[in-house]
Amino acid sequence: MSYDDPGWMPAIKRAWRYILFPAWPVQRPRPGDNPLIALRTVFLSSLLALAVVGNVLTFVEPDGPPRFGTLHWFIAAYAVVGSVGGVAWARRRSIVVTDVQTVAGSYRGLVLISFGLAHSVALMGFVLVFITGYRWTFAAGLGVALPLLALVAPTRADIERRQRQVTAAGSAVSVSRAVQDVPMKEGRAR
Repeated sequence: MSYDDPGWMPAIKRAWRYILFPAWPVQRPRPGDNPLIALRTVFLSSLLALAVVGNVLTFVEPDGPPRFGTLHWFIAAYAVVGSVGGVAWARRRSIVVTDVQTVAGSYRGLVLISFGLAHSVALMGFVLVFITGYRWTFAAGLGVALPLLALVAPTRADIERRQRQVTAAGSAVSVSRAVQDVPMKEGRAR
């Protein structure tokens, strides 16, 4: 299916300011803004937030000798399995194809849920830094999170993959048009 993809450059132009100026007020979408650009801006901002979290760790000193026991391995394994399994579940889940608004809301909802699931393993690694005293736990969590985030990014390929699901379900609704034309508040996730 062919459609006009706005690309990533408009989202990059918006996202950089949130990393340079974290207190910068998040702009609410204005009428006429492309909701796909807003979704991609959220995605890029979340990646930049992980960089800020990693930077914070350069200033953290452990308060005692590092320790990493069986319970910590269990927590790390649970975070990895939960994150990978959750992303796999969200990617397999079909979009609800009742109407254009539902398609837009369902796609955005699945993308945002996937963002959270992919980030969770990196954030658990961040928490384990403070519990165990080892900084590598964040790097390990980030090593799992980044490929997952690449899988769930709202790319052209992901939209086309979702379009194939919608077409296979017997609907003529265009995912790309729905995601770009239906404003954020009108999308209904189910």
